[in-house]
Amino acid sequence: MQIWILALFTILITQLLSAQVGTVSGFIYDQTSGIPLSFVNVWVKSTSRGTASNQDGYYILFLSPGKYLIVYSIVGYQRLEKEVVIRENENINLNVYLVPDSVEIDTVEVESLPNTNMEPRTIIVRRNEIEKIPPFLGEFDLLKTLPSFPGVVERDFSSRLYIQGGYPENNLILVDGVEVYNIEHSWGIISVFNSKMVKSVELIKGGFDATYGDRTSSVINITTREGNKNKICASGNVSLVSFSGVAEGPTINNGSWIIGIRRTYFDLLFPRRVLPDYHYFDFNFKIAQPVSKNSTINISSFIARDRLVEEGDLRWGTKVIGLNYVYLLNPNWIFNIASDLSSFGLTRDFTGENNPDYLDIFGSSIKIRAQNFYKTSVNEIGLELKKLDLDQWLSFSKTIFEGIEKGKRTYYYLTFYFQNELRVNKFFVFAWF
Repeated sequence: MQIWILALFTILITQLLSAQVGTVSGFIYDQTSGIPLSFVNVWVKSTSRGTASNQDGYYILFLSPGKYLIVYSIVGYQRLEKEVVIRENENINLNVYLVPDSVEIDTVEVESLPNTNMEPRTIIVRRNEIEKIPPFLGEFDLLKTLPSFPGVVERDFSSRLYIQGGYPENNLILVDGVEVYNIEHSWGIISVFNSKMVKSVELIKGGFDATYGDRTSSVINITTREGNKNKICASGNVSLVSFSGVAEGPTINNGSWIIGIRRTYFDLLFPRRVLPDYHYFDFNFKIAQPVSKNSTINISSFIARDRLVEEGDLRWGTKVIGLNYVYLLNPNWIFNIASDLSSFGLTRDFTGENNPDYLDIFGSSIKIRAQNFYKTSVNEIGLELKKLDLDQWLSFSKTIFEGIEKGKRTYYYLTFYFQNELRVNKFFVFAWF
């Protein structure tokens, strides 16, 4: 009860203070495709006031009455400046579109800074940066880019990452806010994530918000991109191990859809006596549909499957589907309701008696979140109800899934949190949850 009172008191004080200023808020889009742009720098020229757009491209600035020049800037796009006049208690809605642009720079000399031991807690990698890393077997693998950062270690060419001394099991991996239980194709050589479908990857190395629960090592938050809102288009690629394709286009009312597929082809080209009968396949789908001026529904789905037929039949795979409803009540309040299903399944049949070993993990959850923005702080309240089913019968579990009891088990989790982040200045941020 005390935490509820404290949360309401903090938000009430925030609202009373915010009534003394005006706001400039809106969404930032790519002018060519209409896709929302995240992590765009937004600041008031000749001042230290600024912010950045979130994963949905939304930003908000709190300004005293007056005349200002607002600057929008991100690598790969032309810089944009907008002049606004703010009156007391006025809320200005300002959506902007940035024009893609190539960047040319002169020769740069990089020198290390003395006595600097600080490492960034949060690292953000965008899709264009992923595709600048040399491909592995002709594949741009987003998880192969992360070991280039401090504190991230990859062992034996595997997609399993050891971060800040933790084990891979300590990492929370999310795709559009949904937990993924398996991230590996080909026993970890290649990850299940198609880089053509990825918008950005956020790596948080410890000290993460209460939003992410009780993981002890890191959070890898993957956001898939939305489709082109202006035209239908498609692309394809053939690498040393697979072929892939992406198609995207607009829907009604400025919505969009996007589909991506990827599959290995060696089993289609070579007979079984030459190579083992093995293949992997993954499928991505996402639709972003505005319901009204202030609300949007996002539906995303992700399927990854592996199969090896060699003196038996071994199959494993992941399925994820998520629905997310976002409602912008006013410039200061965003409400989010999400529901998702996530599963991992493995079957191993080497007897031919139709009685295979198996492992099934099935999770479902409902999440409700409210965010309140103020000039120097962000308040967030969240509630999550999660159900997790584990069912297994594995004769080889002593070496692979040790610790998971045979038979079916069901677990329920109920989580509530309130967190407040207070930005005193650009160097000091105070947060509690």
